[in-house]
Amino acid sequence: MNKKGLLAVLLVFMLVFSSFAAYADEHVENGVEVEEQEEAVEVEENGDAEVDEDEEAAEGDEEAAEEVEEDAADDEEATEDDEIDEEATEEEAVEEDEVVEDIEEEMEAEEVVAAERIQLKLGNNVAIIDGEHVEVNPAPYANEDGRTMLPLSFVGRQLGASFDWDADARQVTYTKDETTIVLTIDSNIAVVNNEEIEMDTVAVIVEGRTVVPVTFISRTLGFDVDWNGETQTVVITQAVETEEEAVEEEEVDAEEADVEADTDEEAAEEDVVAEETEVDEDAEEEEAADEETTEEDEEDEEVVEEDDEEQEDEEDEE
Repeated sequence: MNKKGLLAVLLVFMLVFSSFAAYADEHVENGVEVEEQEEAVEVEENGDAEVDEDEEAAEGDEEAAEEVEEDAADDEEATEDDEIDEEATEEEAVEEDEVVEDIEEEMEAEEVVAAERIQLKLGNNVAIIDGEHVEVNPAPYANEDGRTMLPLSFVGRQLGASFDWDADARQVTYTKDETTIVLTIDSNIAVVNNEEIEMDTVAVIVEGRTVVPVTFISRTLGFDVDWNGETQTVVITQAVETEEEAVEEEEVDAEEADVEADTDEEAAEEDVVAEETEVDEDAEEEEAADEETTEEDEEDEEVVEEDDEEQEDEEDEE
């Protein structure tokens, strides 16, 4: 091979080498740029991640704040509900006090006179009292036992009876002349002049009003009660005393008077006998005392005589 050929080969190798070096440098620079770009992308992603975390934390704080606000709102609502309940309880207590005051005022009012005729119709809140229309609230109704129920105050006023309501014992007490009736809410046992009587129904409280069986109360206080099933009407009238009943009562009164007179005479005789007995006992005590005194005097005289005899005997011996 001649020199020109060697030079040509060398030139080719040099060109190839220089081309390879340039290519390598370019790729290295590109690789560095790619790495830098990748690092930049990672930094951006990390920044975005941190931003996302910050946003999530902020959202969590906002949610926590919202929950706190909701809890506070719930607490306020609960407090308002409690206040409303307290106000309702106070209002109920005031209403009960007003009802009690109304009943007490009715009780302290002038004594009412029993009506001669009371006409009631089931479901009608207007009663006819001695020809006059009087409002009844609540209206008379038939309970599940088929008994007509009326407000306790209405019954007391129209029957001329005083009445009392014991809230603690839940008892109604009616008093007329010598008759006293005690009813206990939801109990079928009535106490009439301290004697227990079983009823076929019970007194109850309806919408805050105490209602009682009017037939039982009326008949126990001496009234007549008539029921008309066709017209659903109850008529209460004062019991009319027959001549025979009046005569019987007079006879009973006369017998009671005779018994009282006999009892008084017997008591007087017993007193006289007791006084005579006391006098006799006193006389006997005095006689016994006199006898004891006499016996003591006789004993003293005997002692004196014995002393005198002993002295005489001593003198004789001397």
